[in-house]
Amino acid sequence: MNRDMAEIIRNQQPLTMRPGATVQDACKEMHERKVGAVLITNPNGELVGIFTGRDAVRLLAEGKSPTCTNLHHVMTREPHCLPPRHKAIDALRSGASERRSTGALEDEALEVSAEAALEPQQMLDASLQRAHIDACMQALNAQQRQALALAYYKGLVHTEIAQQMGAPLGTAKAWVRRGLDKLKECLGARGVTS
Repeated sequence: MNRDMAEIIRNQQPLTMRPGATVQDACKEMHERKVGAVLITNPNGELVGIFTGRDAVRLLAEGKSPTCTNLHHVMTREPHCLPPRHKAIDALRSGASERRSTGALEDEALEVSAEAALEPQQMLDASLQRAHIDACMQALNAQQRQALALAYYKGLVHTEIAQQMGAPLGTAKAWVRRGLDKLKECLGARGVTS
């Protein structure tokens, strides 16, 4: 996870769709390509949003129809992007999805804005990388996910993680260690290696 984003995403072909595509079309393509997200681009190829499996779950939970709902109604607009020179661990630390599942984290501490000099393809590539990390984080159990969020987003050490989660120190250490191992394995299977 200490490689540059540019190196990791060099040969990736991100799945992109227009905002007017339906959720059903996006889910079908995500399933066929075995990816966890679709990058939403305008006709100029500029990134305008991202649609993930979480967005699909939210749509269904709200009782909306995937065949009648366009992506622009449910996508995350203006996703945060990292420049290609950043490391994969930086993408993990900036994960917006973990902010939602770990409510005590402050948004201001996690903000990563896109650089104006980035090309649209670079922004798409960075978003794809973050989508891989988000999908792998979701594959962890809740304790591992929260322990990693506290360690990497809030900068807590093992003793503080144990205290915050109400667990013995050894258990908190195991959650972090096993979570990192599973995260590394998942990212490796997706072509993201350290």
